[in-house]
Amino acid sequence: TTTTTTSPLSSTSSYLTQNIHLPTLHLTLLFTLQGLFKHLLTEADKIVLSTLADSYDQGVYALAASYGGLAARLLLQPMEENARLFFSQKGARLEGRRQRRLEQGHEDDGADGIDNNNNEDENNRANKGKEIESKTSTTAHHDDDGDILKELEDTYFFLLRVVVCIGLLFAAIASNYTSVLLRLLAGRRWGSNAEASAALSAFCVYTAFLALNGITEAFVYGVARSGNDVGKIGLVHAAVGGVFALIAPGLVQSHGAVGLVSAN
Repeated sequence: TTTTTTSPLSSTSSYLTQNIHLPTLHLTLLFTLQGLFKHLLTEADKIVLSTLADSYDQGVYALAASYGGLAARLLLQPMEENARLFFSQKGARLEGRRQRRLEQGHEDDGADGIDNNNNEDENNRANKGKEIESKTSTTAHHDDDGDILKELEDTYFFLLRVVVCIGLLFAAIASNYTSVLLRLLAGRRWGSNAEASAALSAFCVYTAFLALNGITEAFVYGVARSGNDVGKIGLVHAAVGGVFALIAPGLVQSHGAVGLVSAN
């Protein structure tokens, strides 16, 4: 008698392939790495500030970030989260319809191969019926896809206009009244501080860029459906992180907290 032994590695590999959808696992790992890298980029300003700036500039930046980030936290972040959920749902529906059309096409091909064994008259009648049904089904699917794409497009551009208006409101108007805001919220000492007022004004302009970036990023992540898409986004984030690492030290040393906001 002969006995066959199965190595633990092969049994583990067999278990993974049978119980876990590997493409989904791969995409999940890519999104996890992407989230870690994005978190690093988000915290990069604090790392640069603690490394290159003195305690006074750190205090000015912390004050400006606390009050300047209120708009982003209260207005823009909820809008971005709901937009990402909406875009993800619509993107998943489009992908599901595409997969069903592919499966239906394979089933029709298999049915055609079986029908070839029947007599010629029945085969011709069946083919004509299937052609009409296939055309009708394809037209309905394309109409539904067009409606979903139209809804995606309309919603995306509407949200884009809203957040751009909000951002321009802060950049064009609120940036001129930061000293008054600091006097009301933080007292006369900070209200008369020119550097704190300038840093908060820079944050108001920064809010316009945050508004634009938030909705566009929500759309990209919502409709991304493959590892290649996530990989391209990761390359862009890496390039942006490299640019930030190059320009941030010089701007912080020359302009303090305002320089760091400009690097962001």
